[in-house]
Amino acid sequence: MKIKISAPEVRRKIETSAQSSKVSKEKLRIIPLGGQEEVGRNMTVFEYEDDIIILDMGLQFPEEDMPGIDYIIPDIRYLAGKEKKIKGVILSHGHLDHIGAAPHLLPRLGWPVVYASKLTLLLLRKRLEESNLSRYFKSKEITSAHDTLIFGKLKINFFEVTHSIMDTLGVIIQTPVANVIHPGDWRYNLDPISGPKTDFSHLAKWNTIATPSVLMME
Repeated sequence: MKIKISAPEVRRKIETSAQSSKVSKEKLRIIPLGGQEEVGRNMTVFEYEDDIIILDMGLQFPEEDMPGIDYIIPDIRYLAGKEKKIKGVILSHGHLDHIGAAPHLLPRLGWPVVYASKLTLLLLRKRLEESNLSRYFKSKEITSAHDTLIFGKLKINFFEVTHSIMDTLGVIIQTPVANVIHPGDWRYNLDPISGPKTDFSHLAKWNTIATPSVLMME
């Protein structure tokens, strides 16, 4: 099996907090390692002071002009030397473009704890079993969309999202300097065949609790 490790292509010149040496430490860094202007390799790093959380670890399937390549996975060189700062990996849902790279990346990052809904964890565990890696897997199930995770000064909340796979979750990240809403893959469907509707009422409450500074859409 051949796997290509690829960094996301940047088509616009953007000065990010990760690139600037003059940025204050009191800054939330949002660093996409994949999933930018492409289908697949969804993976985003959120870094505040000494705490890092990762949202999704997806793979991308190769194009026709990539013979011999089975998968393309995110380039995680940014995280080299920062493994101990990683407080957890949050997976939004069980599609391969969001969990498929985890068997390749979790070992390289020291097996951080994975947080996800029941179905997502089951799908990932199955893939790890196929690679004989499940014995190293550390996970905690998100049992409700109203669960809260706290990592240092990062507070994580969730909301239900309508998608083509069950147990899909959107993520709300609160920090002292900014609040982020990331619905992940979602569909505007008020009458889904299965699974819950996107909980807009729950989401609307956050406008008074923690006004969002950043909305990330896929």
